Amino acid sequence: MRVMNGTQQERNDAVSLVTDWLKTQQGLDKVTHNEALKDPQLQIIPQYEWLARYNLTVADLASTLRIAFKGDTVTSTWLGDQEIDLRVILNEDYRTIERLSTTKIYTADGVQVPLSRLAKVANIEAPRLIQHYNGNREVTVTAQITDETLSSVALSETMLSELQGQLPSQISIEIGGEAESTNETMSGFVVAFPAAIVGIYFVLAIMFNSLLQPLLIMVVIPFAVIAALMALFVHMQPISLFALIGVLGMTGVVVNNSLVLINRINELLSEGKDTLHAIVEASTSRLRPIILTSLTTVVGLLPLAYGFGGTDVYMGPMSLTLGYGLLFSLPVVLIVIPCLYLTFSGQKMSTSH
Repeated sequence: MRVMNGTQQERNDAVSLVTDWLKTQQGLDKVTHNEALKDPQLQIIPQYEWLARYNLTVADLASTLRIAFKGDTVTSTWLGDQEIDLRVILNEDYRTIERLSTTKIYTADGVQVPLSRLAKVANIEAPRLIQHYNGNREVTVTAQITDETLSSVALSETMLSELQGQLPSQISIEIGGEAESTNETMSGFVVAFPAAIVGIYFVLAIMFNSLLQPLLIMVVIPFAVIAALMALFVHMQPISLFALIGVLGMTGVVVNNSLVLINRINELLSEGKDTLHAIVEASTSRLRPIILTSLTTVVGLLPLAYGFGGTDVYMGPMSLTLGYGLLFSLPVVLIVIPCLYLTFSGQKMSTSH
């Protein structure tokens, strides 16, 4: 979570509110922020009025301090065939805050002025790392989710709603991490899923040389998607990146069974059989292959989906959506699609049938 804008004190107050709230939540660990690590620093604040009186600039002050702490090369000498630089630097014993305040700075007139008159010197602890996001100063608060059932998106929304009104008015908070990745994935999924559906339709239309039969084959996709989402809901799993990848991949898998069935019906029709008998014979002959191939795939995905032998928080949701989508697509393939084929073929069943 990025805490941005406002003054330093306002950011510190907002970070304290966010970190305290996160520490009270179950399933979170290692709550920290990027400015938690601090190093001792020597803070020197120029007194511009006194600098102007002595006709000095901040650059003059900075140059003197640089020579005192880092040194300055004034000349060089040769030691054999090696050139040695000679630097002027303040003795280490004089680099304390007490001694530094009495350090003299020469003006253009040759007057020696103590540093304590030209600047305020203090020992402080400053953040080891200062970050900016889109040009704004920001503090990043992070936490590790240890509970697999905890949704980072829902957690972020809950935090923002509960802390609303407590944060300083100038402070803005943006959600990052897994929640940000999930939102970006959802935006991409809105484009990828229709593109996959259109791609499947055109491939089937070319294969069957028909505009209607691909729609019959793809009728199974909505039912499979609903089954996959219901599986996530029943198992209390969030709609994560890998769960959506499983749904996207499932759309290409579930059409295989209906494709095999429709293709067999077309073969029987080309042999001269009427529509009803072709549907019955194709459904009967393809019943065992469709059930066996689907069940073996589902059984193969079960250990990964339920974590037998070790839980995988990434591949588990993908296997769950793929397995349940394929499993619950079987009744649609074996019952709904033959009925729809018969309906669209225009053949009416008699009472005797």
